[in-house]
Amino acid sequence: MSKLSQKTIEKIQESILSILYENNPRALFANTIAEEIARDNELVLRLLEDLKRKGLVTSIIKSKLGKNYISRKRWTLTNKAYEAYKTI
Repeated sequence: MSKLSQKTIEKIQESILSILYENNPRALFANTIAEEIARDNELVLRLLEDLKRKGLVTSIIKSKLGKNYISRKRWTLTNKAYEAYKTI
């Protein structure tokens, strides 16, 4: 697999944030996001974790019924990131 440039990674992260903004407040699974931007799931998961470290997204580990997911997470924008996108 070829190495992605930092510019390409930033563009993909912008696409991820855009998809999460369009679907807010609904949280999405990483595979749904990956299908939307036509990238593999592992890359999207890695980029989501990076965005989480930056404080732009948050992971949800419980289902709507309150049970913990075993191996999945849903992702959504943080309130701070949503407000920043809303003003643009």
